[in-house]
Amino acid sequence: MELIDLRIGNPDIIIELLSASHSKKSVESSIYEGMPYQKEGPYQETVNKIIQLHEKFHPKLLNKDSKIVVGSGASQIISSIFSINNNICVPKPFWFRTPILAEKNKSKIQEYKYYNSNSFNLITYPNNPCGSLILSSSKNSFYDSVYLWPWYFNTDSEYNNAIEKLCDTQKIATIFSLSKMSGHCGVRFGWAVVEDNSIYEKICEYMEFESGGLGYDTQKKACSIIDTLLNNSDWNDILSNIQKILYSRKLFISDLCEKNGWVYYKKPGMFAWISTKGNSLEELKNIGILGTCGSKCGGSTNQVRINLAVDTKTWDSLTEIFKNSL
Repeated sequence: MELIDLRIGNPDIIIELLSASHSKKSVESSIYEGMPYQKEGPYQETVNKIIQLHEKFHPKLLNKDSKIVVGSGASQIISSIFSINNNICVPKPFWFRTPILAEKNKSKIQEYKYYNSNSFNLITYPNNPCGSLILSSSKNSFYDSVYLWPWYFNTDSEYNNAIEKLCDTQKIATIFSLSKMSGHCGVRFGWAVVEDNSIYEKICEYMEFESGGLGYDTQKKACSIIDTLLNNSDWNDILSNIQKILYSRKLFISDLCEKNGWVYYKKPGMFAWISTKGNSLEELKNIGILGTCGSKCGGSTNQVRINLAVDTKTWDSLTEIFKNSL
């Protein structure tokens, strides 16, 4: 039996929609550009584009003291956080690579329920599978907000409420990723809006020693993608359609779970967290669906995470499996 792999977070529906628009936009650079290492933070052009992006989608997130730091995907920035402090409080469930990044930096993940006002916290916002908007009273909080874009929320009001809450809370940094913002996973471009100058310098230092900074070509391509998102009306229409597609898929999963006595919440993000009566991973695997077990994310074995942002062909195959097997 061939398994449908829904573990990896590729937002393939974005690729499909962009391909259908027949966009011919490309990114080119001279062979002489991008040759040196980039050590001291991002290029100013990169900073300017990110600021424009947040001004459009996250009003009030940036203030006069905010600084922009970039890395090779959000994962490198999260890794830098564990290098700064060896005890980070992380709410469950967490990204399944979080323990690996902590171990790499000889850090430990502490249970979030033990945090205090001096704790360093890494919080997924919005959090899955419950979709709660966890806000910390600790000013030493980092927010992993890679899904904080309107097309991942069920309604615009739900999204606006999340933005308002985040902007009003104290934090050290808010982390974003091009892979989840626009579907460009292979560019490996992530960034953070940092509110503390000493933390900004430590993250930049980590990037320099880890990889010599982030290369010119990566930053230039990221700037081009962001510019297109900001100024191309066709692309904006496509991204708004993602919200409708994901919501319809969430409704399907919700109806399916209700009929089978399972639990699922229609919450923000591109993943569905399904709780079954037994071992969720095995139950779905037996009918041809491969997901991520909740235990890998600090959850339980009766939870499984599946990607809803797959292409139409994969989604159609998925729905057929559910209809024929359950």
